[in-house]
Amino acid sequence: DADGDSTTMTFAMVGACSGDFSNDGFSVNPANTVQLVTDRTFNFESVAFYTLCIQANDGQGADYAETIPISITNLNDSPSDIRLSNAEVMAGSPIGTAIGSFDTTDEDSGDNFTYSFAAGIDDTDNNLFMLTPDGTLAINSTLDYASKNQYKIRMQSTDSGSAAIEKQFTIVVFGKPILTLPGEPNVAIVTAGEIVTLPIDFTPNGNDIVTASFVVTYNTTCLDSKGLTDLQ
Repeated sequence: DADGDSTTMTFAMVGACSGDFSNDGFSVNPANTVQLVTDRTFNFESVAFYTLCIQANDGQGADYAETIPISITNLNDSPSDIRLSNAEVMAGSPIGTAIGSFDTTDEDSGDNFTYSFAAGIDDTDNNLFMLTPDGTLAINSTLDYASKNQYKIRMQSTDSGSAAIEKQFTIVVFGKPILTLPGEPNVAIVTAGEIVTLPIDFTPNGNDIVTASFVVTYNTTCLDSKGLTDLQ
């Protein structure tokens, strides 16, 4: 103000500016009219820039309004989730068998993540697994379906700004399905066109089986084809 320090300046949020602006969420402290305050929670990734309309009054009957830019400083956001591309593995797979790869959700685009095993709730089986140099989860011990078919691990993802998140994962182990013919059909005479029932035992061992196939072999010397010259 050209009048110098003799004037007492007060400020207010107004709608008298030209151009685009919004005062929503901002106000001038009524107890200290040179202090701008806000009730907003800021997120750089959502809105990085605000434009306000502020009016100055010199107490002498004159005022002046102008748009004021407010820039939001970008800070590192913590990761919000960890995902594992696959959490199933076949029992008896050799040590080093890859299970799945990790991926992290983070608001900061282009962030890099480091994965590690974490100590805490559900970290029971951390030592049975390992991370390859590229961050893939792999087997560090031979897993036995018969003794245990679910294994608990706890993982941590740390971003390039040292913010981290932990999450528990359950690794499901499948056994090899078993299909057996434990006996022979207990029939003395088979009539042409007759259906013979064979006993079959099938153990899925945790697998979701769609189809299962088998082959029945027989010994022709055990068959007596009456009225026929050869087996037909």
